[in-house]
Parts: sequence; C-alpha cells; structure tokens
Amino acid sequence: MTSILIGLIPLFLFLGALAVLSGLLYWHSSRRKGYRSPLTHELLRAPGHSLLKRIDDLNLDIDCYATTMAAMPLLLYASYLSTRYFGVAKEGAQTGIIYGLVWLAYTLYFGKKLQRLLRERRGYRLGLDCEMAVGEELNNLMGEGYRVYHDVPAEGFNIDHVVVGRNGIFAVETKGRSKPEKGRGSSDATVVYDGRTLRFPDWIGTSHLDQARRQAEWLSQWLTEVVGKFIPVRPVLVIPGWYVERVRRGDVLVLNGKKDYRFIASQWTDTALSRKLIQSVSDVLEQVCRDVEPTAYKPSQEIRGEAPPAQPRKILGRVTPIRRIDRASTH
Repeated sequence: MTSILIGLIPLFLFLGALAVLSGLLYWHSSRRKGYRSPLTHELLRAPGHSLLKRIDDLNLDIDCYATTMAAMPLLLYASYLSTRYFGVAKEGAQTGIIYGLVWLAYTLYFGKKLQRLLRERRGYRLGLDCEMAVGEELNNLMGEGYRVYHDVPAEGFNIDHVVVGRNGIFAVETKGRSKPEKGRGSSDATVVYDGRTLRFPDWIGTSHLDQARRQAEWLSQWLTEVVGKFIPVRPVLVIPGWYVERVRRGDVLVLNGKKDYRFIASQWTDTALSRKLIQSVSDVLEQVCRDVEPTAYKPSQEIRGEAPPAQPRKILGRVTPIRRIDRASTH
C-alpha cells in the first residue's frame, strides 16, 4: 500500500497544479462581478453556428487527450523514480517492463481516440468553411430586400440557410466535399446533376438531394402551420467549389456557391410573397434563430427576464429538443 501511495506522488503533484490553475481562473472570472454586458438581447445565429460549437467541444476533447498523452510518460517515469528513491521498488527489469506496458496501453488507447477526434474535426471544419462561404454569398441578398437566416434549428436537425424574399422562400443545404488535387483534369472537380442524381467522380447518389427536399418540406409544413397560410419552400443544394453540370432541371436547385444569390433572386416559387407575409415569416424565423447569448459576461438581468427563445415547435405548443446536427460529407 505504501509503495502505491509513493508511486502516486507525481500524480498528486500534477492534480495539485491543475487545482491551482482552476483557482486562478475562478479568481479571474470573479473579478468581473459588478459589471455586465451592454447587450440586452440574444444575437442571431451566424453561418455554421452549430458546427462551430461542435468544433469547440472537439478542440477541448483533443486538448485533453493530447495533454494526457504528453504527460503520461513523464508521470510514469516520475512515479518509477519516486518508488526507487524511497526504496519501495526492487532492482530489476520487471518493474520497468510493467511501467512500459502501462505507458503503451495508455498511448494506444488515447492515440486511437485522438485520431478519431482529429478526423471528425477535419470534417466539421470543412463543413464550417463551406457554410460560412455560402452564408457570405447569400448575405448579399439583404441589399435587395431579402431576409437571410443561418443555422435555423428544426426538429432534430438544422437548416443551413433560409432565404425569404419577394419571389419565395428557399431552404439552402450546404455540402462540403473535398476536391481532388489540381492537375488531375477538370472532370475530377465536376458533379453532374441529371435532375434526380448527383454524380461525383468517386460517388453517385441521391442522399444530398433527399436531405434538401426533406428540409424544405419540413420548413414548408411548419411555416404553414404557424402562419396559417400555405407557404411553399424551394429546396436548394449548394456544393461550394465544384463545377455543377446540369443535364436536366429538377425540383432541387443545385448550385456551386459562386454568385448564387443572383441565381436565387431570379427563381420563382408557386406563390409570390406579399410584404405582410414576408414579415410574418421573418418574425417566426427570428424567434428561433435569435438564441445566441453574449459570451463576455454572464447573461444580464435584461436577457434573463425575457422569454426564452422559441424552439421550432414551441410556437405551436409542442416542444421538441434539438439533439444533433448534420455532418459534413468529406473524402
């Protein structure tokens, strides 16, 4: 028992240092008491808001795993030296082998975890870059009187962008896919859309189109229930950076993210929207998208006193929590 406690001395020192660091951080945050943020309301979601939060969580996990992998050899070696110094470990290779096996087990376990997290973060980063690029492009429509909302929370998923304007409502789904290296031919960076299927150089399928349709259908049904008038929604799929070869028109608009706001402005849905209807739809989307609290200070009394931001079904009297976000497609 004594040998075990002596061997854990380096771990206790490491945990003690972490406790001191935590105390310093708490002391720093407590000094902000008596001050509050000048903002008195939540902010609207930015493009890729959900992906950014997920990336932040992954960064925290990656830092923890990386720190553990880096510190573990030092802790084990310090533990070995402590037991030798206090004379509780016998001479011989057996003790060193045991410590070596423990280090190898930790390295393999945390290395596998770290590899999975890095791969997952790479996919989310690609999705975030593409959503931000498409969001910046769509924001140009605001100068023409359109309303643009990003990362709209729905029932169990999120809609990357929603555009509301005089010529209708568009649910925009962004798919980030990595491209082949330059010099392999232009056909390697081309996706063929025949109205029903997407044909990439290394993949053929309809899942991206099906997702865009489902999201547009859900948004149409939800807005129709809330507003009390049929609201058609046109599905749009944007694949940034890829050349889109349209062989045949389909019900889903497939774009490549370059000057697409002009293309969307030229499209028409089944119903032209009046100013009053545009305002009604915008008010509803504003409620579900304005839920980002300022981060510099804790929420002020003004924000706390307001009603909580409405979830998609909360307006209808039914609450359905948001549990996940759609992942980016990577290769």
